[in-house]
Amino acid sequence: IKMVSQHPAASLNERATVDYIISEGLYNFGLFESEADRVQKVEKIIKEVGLLPEHLTRYPHEFSGGQRQRIGLARAMVMQPELVIADEPISALDVSIRAQVLNLMKKFQQEMGTSYLFIAHDLSIVRFISDHIAVIYKGDIVEVAPAEELFDFPLHPYTHSLISAIPIPDPLLEKNKKLFTYDPSVHDYSKEKPELVDIGHNHFVYGSPSEIAEYKRIREAGEPIKPVTILSPEEKAKLDAETKPTSDVIDEAILETPLHDTGSLWYTIASFFLPIIGIIAGLIFKKKNHIRNFKACLKGALIGIGVVALIVILFMIMLWMATL
Repeated sequence: IKMVSQHPAASLNERATVDYIISEGLYNFGLFESEADRVQKVEKIIKEVGLLPEHLTRYPHEFSGGQRQRIGLARAMVMQPELVIADEPISALDVSIRAQVLNLMKKFQQEMGTSYLFIAHDLSIVRFISDHIAVIYKGDIVEVAPAEELFDFPLHPYTHSLISAIPIPDPLLEKNKKLFTYDPSVHDYSKEKPELVDIGHNHFVYGSPSEIAEYKRIREAGEPIKPVTILSPEEKAKLDAETKPTSDVIDEAILETPLHDTGSLWYTIASFFLPIIGIIAGLIFKKKNHIRNFKACLKGALIGIGVVALIVILFMIMLWMATL
């Protein structure tokens, strides 16, 4: 079992060369017959991930994020593992680099028969790499099924909402898409306790007995579920108008911070020299909801009063010493 971490930079030893990083597992388990065999294995795997043998003498900070993740993948695959745990292995990468790393993982999966425990939040990526998918909500598995089965029949509402959130490449369709939003309150588990149940077709769903019965009915009907609804421009405009905040709400939000509530330094300076007037002005500002101006006046007045108090104390001490 090997692992590919989420953060390419944090998972590599910055003080070690790429050669040592990839070879560390080979050293620990003695998986090479001679030094020449070790070098041959390391150079082969570094080429497999799209890097060059001359990169082996460099350090991780000399590489980009995508290249570092390739090094992490090479470190795992040089051991020829049966299982690789990939914990969000592409979330820290750019979109174009994600595709390259995913293609590499798919290549190893096909050529070496490697199994992945692929952890991610983007179901479109999970669909590309996985044969079976488990959907987890707050630590509980709510649905498990083969990849295509899950996408054709997303029975649990949370799975449905995740699939509907996948971006559509066409900007016009994406603009008019209506999201399916998951609401946990639709479940009533006060009387019936939920379980993860096989409803057939190697499809497991988490729910109460009444929910499971409904899931089975939908699945046996055999009609794929549409997770996304595309609205017409008129329907989309109507929906936006219904959900758009009113002008009164917008005006109130704007007026929460008055235009001239700047907290200018001049208020602090003036209050320093005239602390009593500064306190009075600050109270007026506070009443008018000019909070920044109030704080500026209060700050200057307090500093001014403190300085005056300090001068008076020093004067009293000096006067007392003079009378001794």
